[in-house]
Amino acid sequence: MTRAILFFFIFTLALTFFIWIIFGKYQEYNIRKYISENINPNYDIDYNLRTTGYPNRLDTTIENIQLTSKLNSLEIKIKKIVIFSLIYNKKKYIIFLDTPINIKTDDLSLTLLAKNLKASFTNGKNELLNKFTIYGEEIDIYLNNQSIFKVADAIVAKRLINSNKNTSISNEFFIKLNKPLINNIKKNKIKNYK
Repeated sequence: MTRAILFFFIFTLALTFFIWIIFGKYQEYNIRKYISENINPNYDIDYNLRTTGYPNRLDTTIENIQLTSKLNSLEIKIKKIVIFSLIYNKKKYIIFLDTPINIKTDDLSLTLLAKNLKASFTNGKNELLNKFTIYGEEIDIYLNNQSIFKVADAIVAKRLINSNKNTSISNEFFIKLNKPLINNIKKNKIKNYK
């Protein structure tokens, strides 16, 4: 009897791990496919991809993202994006962005710093983004190493609403900025300022 229970336990554990591996590889495949289908041919992209979270979550990490233009000096770098999803519910996702996010050209440098920058998404039947919320704390945007915008925390949200059962569905947006500060940009600090 003990051997049968032990065999059943090991078999169940192996089966769930095998199913988790299949879902993890499928999520990685979909991310790679989405990137390759949507990247402009004038850009090169490099990134590392891995999935963790066994047994009930799929936490896919995209690290060291570097998008480089073949036509000019544009370069975008993102430290890390983590996509959290539940293995049994593929309609809800949470995305965490680890900053800094840097955008550079020969004459311009834009940097986004933030703490707890995350987004949650819900997909509907006919909508890719049925509902989403984006949240971040201590957001600071730098232009050529000069802070131009700060906010203590920010929320941006969208949901579908149906005001009347016989009418079409519309979108409702919500934006909240706590303690926003727009800093003065000095003309002599930015090249080609007009």
